[in-house]
Amino acid sequence: MADPIIARTLAETAGLRASPAGDDSAALAIYAGRTGKDIFVIEREGIRLSANNRFIANRDVACLRLHTPKGDPADRTLLLDLDSGEQIRLPIDGGDATSFDIFPIHAFLRRRIHQARRSVRSPLRYG
Repeated sequence: MADPIIARTLAETAGLRASPAGDDSAALAIYAGRTGKDIFVIEREGIRLSANNRFIANRDVACLRLHTPKGDPADRTLLLDLDSGEQIRLPIDGGDATSFDIFPIHAFLRRRIHQARRSVRSPLRYG
């Protein structure tokens, strides 16, 4: 894997696996929840929702927030507020006894979104 940041994120995240397409593909990694069902694909320029194949460009995310209530890990989600006013909820319920998948995925996406928005001079809001 050519991208060292996604390689580190893959190593830190139980539910994330490398894309089988390889380095030449737009897809970098695929996240599956505890049930094993694919939830989203991390691509070079954004994420693709597995449920409906919808692509969300990093530059269109105005705010990225963590929702990590105590209790059931299934309630952990990333909230993506889009420039259009729409909110996307990404359930990230994986992890092990010592770490949760949501934190390294949040850090990776936050960095990618910040880079994309900086290139269009529209900073990422932190919620």
